[in-house]
Amino acid sequence: MKRAYSLIYLYIIFLLLFIVLLSGFFFKHQPKKIVLVQKPLIVAPSSTPTPTPFVFKSYTAPSVEKKQVYKIDMIGDSMTAALGPHGGGLSEYMNSLYNKNVQDPQRIVINNYAISSNILAVDNELSQKITISEYTFGPLLSEDFDLILVESYGYNPLSQFGVEEGIKQQNLALDKLMTKLITTHPHAAIAFVATIAPNRENYAKIIQPNY
Repeated sequence: MKRAYSLIYLYIIFLLLFIVLLSGFFFKHQPKKIVLVQKPLIVAPSSTPTPTPFVFKSYTAPSVEKKQVYKIDMIGDSMTAALGPHGGGLSEYMNSLYNKNVQDPQRIVINNYAISSNILAVDNELSQKITISEYTFGPLLSEDFDLILVESYGYNPLSQFGVEEGIKQQNLALDKLMTKLITTHPHAAIAFVATIAPNRENYAKIIQPNY
């Protein structure tokens, strides 16, 4: 009887060992579970640097290529407006110089955007259509020109600000104007024009004979 019990115990022990070994084998050969860990997205810095806005400090005029027809635009106050919508006598004089070479004549076309105003009105000339006499010009910044003549606007100073502040505002407006012209028309030359003071003995004599 004792022998029978001993055999049963041995059987149970072997059965338990078999179950343990079988379980170890089973878990060992189970396919490994892949756990995906989502890492935070790291964006590599752009290799293209952010462009620095152009700020006008100095100016070097570009070389204008030789061509048959040159286009000149003008802006300014009434002193420049007096030349007429297409430059009047200035256009005639310049064309006479450039037409001297009979073999290779060249022509100058002038569009005069100048009106009786101060420098603060220049944005209208740059961005809006403007009518001078019977001619309507498109916004100056949309036009293609080789040279732009910028009059000083000295005959319409910003006197409403006082002398010191007026000069400061004048300079800021001219700097802003230069920045726009250089960035939108880098291949065009820019020239500043200072008008000569009228002769005090004859100025306005025809229309104001008693002054």
